[in-house]
Amino acid sequence: MAVTAIGLSLYALFYPGIWGAWALVGVSSSMCLMFPTIYGIALHGLNADTKLGASGLVMAIIGGAVFPGMQGYMTDLYGSAMALIVPTLCFLIVLAYAAFDLKSSRTYGAEEKKAADQPLRVMREHPETL
Repeated sequence: MAVTAIGLSLYALFYPGIWGAWALVGVSSSMCLMFPTIYGIALHGLNADTKLGASGLVMAIIGGAVFPGMQGYMTDLYGSAMALIVPTLCFLIVLAYAAFDLKSSRTYGAEEKKAADQPLRVMREHPETL
């Protein structure tokens, strides 16, 4: 989703107008799917520290208060299209986090994997429940 958001942000940057506005609607759609995914991935494996990690993630939302101001300042200096570089850079950071997580050695343990596969196994064995 970060790649999609980056592409749509760049599209809106280079092609302002009605289609650029629609691209920004697509960016919003990407963001609504990214946050719960990031939340779940970041909290995976924290065990006893899950509450602390969750509160840290909630406090990290402060970026939602800081970055709009930065984007507004960029808008004043360079125009609204060029100011889209701010969220594009933020999405690049999200993409870097995703790449880091994919390359990390964190994996699901046997019990977690078994629990995650349980609904799929039930659906395969009992398709009438669908």
